[in-house]
Amino acid sequence: MQEFAAALPQPKAKLLPFAWPLTLNLADLNPIPRKYRPSRKTRMRLSKIKSKDDTPAAGADDVTKLQTSFNALHSMRALRRRQWSIYDLQYLVVFGYILFSLFILPSAPLVKTGAMVVLGILLLMPITRQFFLPSLPIWTYLLYFFSSR
Repeated sequence: MQEFAAALPQPKAKLLPFAWPLTLNLADLNPIPRKYRPSRKTRMRLSKIKSKDDTPAAGADDVTKLQTSFNALHSMRALRRRQWSIYDLQYLVVFGYILFSLFILPSAPLVKTGAMVVLGILLLMPITRQFFLPSLPIWTYLLYFFSSR
């Protein structure tokens, strides 16, 4: 058998019709036609903007912004420095709903006073304010729901 296999022509190594490039030139492979690509000036301006804006990934610094203070003076100081806007009127409306809900509750003055004191303490401490202030409409609805029979 070996003699027969030696008599047959051996297949030559087939060369590919193209040579693999030593370096890959991405400019030639750009899928965007040249007339739609940004100019060199625009690319340079964008690269300067990107280099100036070296912020970490979204959400990476949110954990560091959490307040861990129980000091109510920090909240008072932040309240004095706050730039008020028209959207802050929602807190007045929510406070009105809270007062109305406490008004229609059955007569229990100590419970009503205690609820307002606890709410005030929760909103004055920075560590609890960052949870209870955004969820204040939900707590207001729950108070209204349980106060109306």
